Amino acid sequence: MTSAMTLVPYLLVAAYGLKLAWTGETYATEPGGRRGDLDCSAIAAVYAAAMLYAGGLTFLLLSAVIYAPGTALYVLARRERQQTVFTPGERLLFGLVVVAALVGVYRLLSGAIAV
Repeated sequence: MTSAMTLVPYLLVAAYGLKLAWTGETYATEPGGRRGDLDCSAIAAVYAAAMLYAGGLTFLLLSAVIYAPGTALYVLARRERQQTVFTPGERLLFGLVVVAALVGVYRLLSGAIAV
């Protein structure tokens, strides 16, 4: 369970690093490091995705059960600062997490997943 909980943020960070290296938006002062960062972030993203796949759907669903309600703190903080809570992409990702959490809760209650 701990591995699944830490691999999800690891995958998101690696994917964001891949996006930054791919677009080159942060390499104005040092463009030479872009290729190495692109390689490292691609390897990290593939590794994290493979580890999540190897861990199985069960732990990913249980992780979503924890992540979905935990997002309430993020929403409260953004509203307190009068900022937009979610961008359209974040809204889509949050929707997927909520759906996964609902599936996880259903499978827990039905006995398909044992803790």
